[in-house]
Amino acid sequence: MFKPVVDVAIGILLHKNKVLVGWRQASQHQGNKHEFPGGKVETHEQPVDACRREIFEEVGIGLSDWHCFDVIRHEYDDVVVVLHLFSA
Repeated sequence: MFKPVVDVAIGILLHKNKVLVGWRQASQHQGNKHEFPGGKVETHEQPVDACRREIFEEVGIGLSDWHCFDVIRHEYDDVVVVLHLFSA
């Protein structure tokens, strides 16, 4: 069975021994769970650029120096999600 693959860029923001996380609404995919800020990688966009854009859009922080932390592939019943994690 074919499952769509979605690339997602995630920002791990650390400040004074704290990690910034959000909360997914119940109506969202994987709702009622914590999440790191980030979002889908757009067509013809590199994951690091998507991370930079998403963090600015969601949090209002314009950081340019992101470091690749990890890449995690997870298969759900309906979709395959590839998480590109970056730290700053």
